[in-house]
Amino acid sequence: MPQNLPIEAIRYAQQVEPEYPSASKRLREEGSVVVQVLIDERGMPNDVHVVKSSGFSRLDASAVSAVKRFRFHPTVINGRPATGYAKIPVNFKLTE
Repeated sequence: MPQNLPIEAIRYAQQVEPEYPSASKRLREEGSVVVQVLIDERGMPNDVHVVKSSGFSRLDASAVSAVKRFRFHPTVINGRPATGYAKIPVNFKLTE
């Protein structure tokens, strides 16, 4: 049974910068999204979904799309690769 992984157990092999939707830029939408991802024993993301919305569906969808392309180092528990859930924050902030 997958367990919740503590933040210190999550090791990124590859992070992907989320695309800032052009409509969101134009409308000056900003916010933070928290995405839950099931990381399998190979470090691949599965079952990616929003657990805390930014309040903007475009930003939420972009965060999910980016996390689906992340790669993680496998989590090892008791000497064996393990599957677990992680919460990943994704921030969208426009620069002046």
